[in-house]
Amino acid sequence: MIGGKWISVLSCAALTAVSCAKKPSIVGDWQDTTSKTQVQFFQDGRCVGEASGEDTVLGKFSFAGPDRIHLESGGILKQSAPLDFSVALGENDLRLTDESGKVWPLKRLNRNQEAPNPTSMEQANRKNSLKHLGAIDAAARMYANIDPTHAFAKDLETLYRTQDFDPRSAVSPRTHHAAPRLRGAELGKWAAAHSDYVWAGDGKHSTSTTADDIIAWENPDGLTDGICVLFGDGHSGFVEMNKAMAMIAKAKAPQAK
Repeated sequence: MIGGKWISVLSCAALTAVSCAKKPSIVGDWQDTTSKTQVQFFQDGRCVGEASGEDTVLGKFSFAGPDRIHLESGGILKQSAPLDFSVALGENDLRLTDESGKVWPLKRLNRNQEAPNPTSMEQANRKNSLKHLGAIDAAARMYANIDPTHAFAKDLETLYRTQDFDPRSAVSPRTHHAAPRLRGAELGKWAAAHSDYVWAGDGKHSTSTTADDIIAWENPDGLTDGICVLFGDGHSGFVEMNKAMAMIAKAKAPQAK
């Protein structure tokens, strides 16, 4: 099944393959004329797209012929099976056709645009990771609201098991890990073992945490410049790594009684 979010991934694969055949350059911005999804293409074959404020979608591809692409998704979404498409690329137009004959038309937004800065992908992934922390915060406060003492959940497993979560919120787009297709107790167990986020709300209460506290953050493993952090007052932000590690050490330190 292909919706608005998939068109950016498919476009990247098709356009990059055609460019290798000495046809018009695909570097720059394109837009699906039906769904209005916009996608940014990188010269090395990567792409990033965002549809209606939803999460970033990334893709991987391989050649299946001169004008055919074999696609597998990456990033935070994981499709059930690879897909094959035929492609036709002009100076300002692209047509993707699947095996059933369905066509997706795209238009170039700026044919003269220079190669996009790779940092734009990182900025998009940070933005989406902050959204995931916002979802964790909303669920944590719903949990605390039904607790007599307004206590937060003791761990991620409890939080994901008891609240209605989109499973994509368990992974950070910055890691490119695939999200599980789980809900409820199964999602809770998965999050406890594999989530890209660390929870530190155990022993804390929604009525007393402040902007000086941090209650969740991205697992810093594999990240170098900094991490996204959720603060006790409900806001989230990106924090430079050295400062973030100092904040984490403070959050993990035993609290004086």
